Amino acid sequence: MGSVKGVAKVVAEMSGPAGERGVLLSSMRLLPERINAAWISTLADEDLLDIETRLYDRFTALDTRHKRLRGGAYNLMRGPTELIDAWDRWSRVSVATRTRSLVPRRPSAGPAQD
Repeated sequence: MGSVKGVAKVVAEMSGPAGERGVLLSSMRLLPERINAAWISTLADEDLLDIETRLYDRFTALDTRHKRLRGGAYNLMRGPTELIDAWDRWSRVSVATRTRSLVPRRPSAGPAQD
C-alpha cells in the first residue's frame, strides 16, 4: 500500500461510488480493492466490526435504492456491478465476523410498538 502522505486530500477526493476502491475508514484503515481471507485475518476484532458496519451501510443503501428503482423486478444477482460488488465485499466481512463469534453493530429498532 502507498504512504499516508496527503491523506486529507485522498479523503476529500473519495466520495460516492468512484471512491469505493481504497475507502479510508475513520480508524485510518484502508480497504483493499479485493477483500480476501488473508487481509481479513490481519484485522483486530474492533476493526473488523467497524469495517463490517461500514460495508453493510454501503450495501443496504445501494440495495434500497435499486429495490425502489426496480420494484417487483428486483433481483440482487441481476443488479448492477456496483450493487453486487457492495454485497460481495460486505458478505465476506460479515462471514468473518460470525466466524469470530462477533455481533455486528446495528442501530436499535427503538421501543416496540403495540
